[in-house]
Amino acid sequence: MLVQCMRPHFVVCGLFFGIGLDLVVQLIVLPLSGLHSTGPLPIRGLIQSLLVHMFPIGLPIACSERRFSK
Repeated sequence: MLVQCMRPHFVVCGLFFGIGLDLVVQLIVLPLSGLHSTGPLPIRGLIQSLLVHMFPIGLPIACSERRFSK
């Protein structure tokens, strides 16, 4: 049922998957690692991280899911 809903709207679903992935990385992974102990990222870094997770990661995953789920 969920795949049938995602198939026609794969671009939107891929972008939201990228946003969710970025939130997991920013709120869970980086605070638990020692790499993010210097403080929060500047706004430019946050926007860049969000765009990188949305377009080169979330969108190809959604496109491949649409193509190979038939």
